[in-house]
Amino acid sequence: MFQVKTKVQAHASSLIPVHGFSFTKISEITSSTKDYNFLVDVIGVLSGMSTEREYVRDGKVTRMIVIELTDHR
Repeated sequence: MFQVKTKVQAHASSLIPVHGFSFTKISEITSSTKDYNFLVDVIGVLSGMSTEREYVRDGKVTRMIVIELTDHR
């Protein structure tokens, strides 16, 4: 998830492959059984999107849109 204040910088790591794909079932990603130290790319078909809403946490307001992806294996 990227927000307006999100900062991205290049980082070289031997733990993250530079080329190629490693596909994982969405159930494994969403079950949080593995602690990822990096971003996980998701491939799917956009099948739904909410209207913009606000999320308040610790007194800070974040605007968000929820998207729904469908896996059409």
